[in-house]
Amino acid sequence: MVDANMNKLKLLEEWQTTIRNSDAALAALDNAIGPHDGPLRQSIYTMQAKYTRAISLIVGDKWEWLEWFACQNQMGSKGMTASLGAGKPMKPIRTLKQLLALIEA
Repeated sequence: MVDANMNKLKLLEEWQTTIRNSDAALAALDNAIGPHDGPLRQSIYTMQAKYTRAISLIVGDKWEWLEWFACQNQMGSKGMTASLGAGKPMKPIRTLKQLLALIEA
């Protein structure tokens, strides 16, 4: 079980790095040519969404917690709270380890 969790955590780390890198590339493009909402940006957003969904399926995320973590919780920087199960207290989700615990609850 530990090996499976380590592999899931590694996948989440790679996912987070990939999403952050593509966001940084879009920011650099905005800095170079100004903000835009063209086909390049839309294709990157579509790719991010599909990649997030694929990783969600692999790690067993049935409730779209990855999308929530990335978009609404801004990769954990907002420290938004979630419950690890019915009747459990709300806890901040700031790290990928906390996200994985939420997914597996």
